[in-house]
Amino acid sequence: MRWLLVSWAAISVLWAETVAFDRVADEILDRRLEAVQRKNPDRKEAMAAMFFEAGCSGDQYSERMVKGSKLPNLVCVLPGSSDEILMVGAHYDKVKAGDGAIDNWTGASLLASLYESHKKYGHRYTIWFVAFTDEEAGLIGSKAFVKNMQREELARLKAFVNIDSVGTGNLKVWAKRAHRPFSNLAATVGKQLQIEISAMDVDAVGDSDSHPFVDKKVPVIDFHSLDEKSFRMLHTDKDVLAAVNRERYRETYRFLTVYLGILDQWMGKLADGG
Repeated sequence: MRWLLVSWAAISVLWAETVAFDRVADEILDRRLEAVQRKNPDRKEAMAAMFFEAGCSGDQYSERMVKGSKLPNLVCVLPGSSDEILMVGAHYDKVKAGDGAIDNWTGASLLASLYESHKKYGHRYTIWFVAFTDEEAGLIGSKAFVKNMQREELARLKAFVNIDSVGTGNLKVWAKRAHRPFSNLAATVGKQLQIEISAMDVDAVGDSDSHPFVDKKVPVIDFHSLDEKSFRMLHTDKDVLAAVNRERYRETYRFLTVYLGILDQWMGKLADGG
């Protein structure tokens, strides 16, 4: 049996080394969530501002233009001890209706906070935090990102973690699409943190930015919190900031902070099948 001993300051795992991170204060998490904008160009600027505030600038930050889009993908790179890549993604664009708070400012606004939590500590993998444009127009940003990756970059990409529409209920995994060892790890981490993690497939109702990575045989996991009620809010005028449960949003941040740290430690085995 593998034991997982969890504290907020550091994660001690008997089958891994200590994982340390800084906690982003609730008021900062809330402020970043409240920075949601109704127009996609403004959302891009808000995303860039959050990355800069979190300390991602200079050579670590870049904007990659996307053919067929007026807006770029935003990339924040946290160097590791190896050049193998763990990528964390979320789309920042929205449809015309509503504020796009759930779909997907909840995911996009977490990227800077996750970077900030881990930036001071050593990692085995180089972590790319990527905010994709034009997911709503047919995964344009993520498709372009994968297409434009060099062959050797794709060879170094060992996992893709997608965050899309969280903070409305219990955190869920798109089980059918997820790399099984990644979802098993999510269940273990959730149990130790006393955060409920369940399975709900959404392939019958939509797609996500993980799809282009699946096509390239990259192991993926998608996190969301949709259920029948919250799904009906998406792409409507009901997708507003008030629909986001702040405690669930903060809980998702806590879970993902721990999950990424442990995934970084254990991914070499998990990506190969666990």
